[in-house]
Amino acid sequence: MPVKSVYALGISLDESGHRYYSYNLYYYHPYNPYVYGPAWRPVGFFIAALAFTTTVVAVENMHYRYDQGVYYQPVNGGWQVVPPPFGATVPYMPQGYEMLTVGDSRYYYYGGSFYYLTQYGYRVVEAPPGAIVSTLPAGCIPVQAGNVVYLRYNNSFFQPIQFNGHNVYEVVEIE
Repeated sequence: MPVKSVYALGISLDESGHRYYSYNLYYYHPYNPYVYGPAWRPVGFFIAALAFTTTVVAVENMHYRYDQGVYYQPVNGGWQVVPPPFGATVPYMPQGYEMLTVGDSRYYYYGGSFYYLTQYGYRVVEAPPGAIVSTLPAGCIPVQAGNVVYLRYNNSFFQPIQFNGHNVYEVVEIE
């Protein structure tokens, strides 16, 4: 597993005393939720039946179903979309994923979640600080820290920035 190291260019502090460290300067731009394709479903979405293409994924004695970047758990006779469980390993990445390099490590990003390639497949990992992604899914929660508004998704915090002339998001580290 890669080692994290953070060089803080920008530091913000919220009213509870948490510090937000980033590599790039904050650049406000509106959050526009992204839909990752026809099979994409936001967290909380309920469906009565799953496609036959789903794969069973087990993490710490919990069983999930995985299909094209979306994870499901059984609920009330149907299936509900849940955030990707950390440690889950899937055999493939869906179409439309982004490949990122952070430090010396390569990550794969899709639907607000990060994956690291292992000999067994793509493992769901914590968001690496400094990673820059072009899209965020529906369901991000704005978090105010001083004059900066971060976006939280699946316990990761993203800062709006501008990188190479494009509006994107950077993963920030919080203490």
